[in-house]
Amino acid sequence: MAIWSMASQKGGASKSTTIVNIASVLANKGYKVLVLDADEQPTASKWGSSRNRKHPESPKILFDQAYGDISVVLAEMSEKFEYVLVDTAGHASMEMRASFLSSDIVLTPFRVSLADLDSLGYMSNIAQLAKEMNPNLKSYAFLSCAPTDAMAKDIKPAREAILGYPELTLLDTIIRHRQCFIDSISEGLGVIEFKAKSTSIKKAQEEINSLVEEILKCQSLS
Repeated sequence: MAIWSMASQKGGASKSTTIVNIASVLANKGYKVLVLDADEQPTASKWGSSRNRKHPESPKILFDQAYGDISVVLAEMSEKFEYVLVDTAGHASMEMRASFLSSDIVLTPFRVSLADLDSLGYMSNIAQLAKEMNPNLKSYAFLSCAPTDAMAKDIKPAREAILGYPELTLLDTIIRHRQCFIDSISEGLGVIEFKAKSTSIKKAQEEINSLVEEILKCQSLS
């Protein structure tokens, strides 16, 4: 039983897209998964509705919605599912703060833009304060929506900026900006479930699988 939350002060870093793709990977591994949508722009829930309507044969992922202090809901759900994945709003919200206090792992995606990286200090402080009440909390950061050019000049300084905040452990995996991640939302599938095997889809599949495996490894070490 584990609670993983996706939290960010900034919108546009593909929180919802990443959390449902993580859910897809875990469900395809045979885990019992619930996605708790705590964002009033319910992208994750819409993905779930599309999945149930278009792909009822796909591995089952359950969805629920909760707002405000979601701590009680998370405690209840964690007893029923192997993984509870939480999608919080892209701003400093009560739901985001509650997720830090209730989760085993909090994941914060950062774009390589200066505007996103400006929130590093805020997210680091939230993680530090949360650990006083949730000492087992592990907070991780990763680069999201990164340029597909592996040698893009913005990636190295972005990684260096995150490394300056030890409360947010930087993951090695980089999720890059790919159309198939965007398409996965409307389709109700994770990219690992796409049957087409273009180069871009294969790379997206490698990225999301790598991210999940890295998180699972971090979880096993905690």
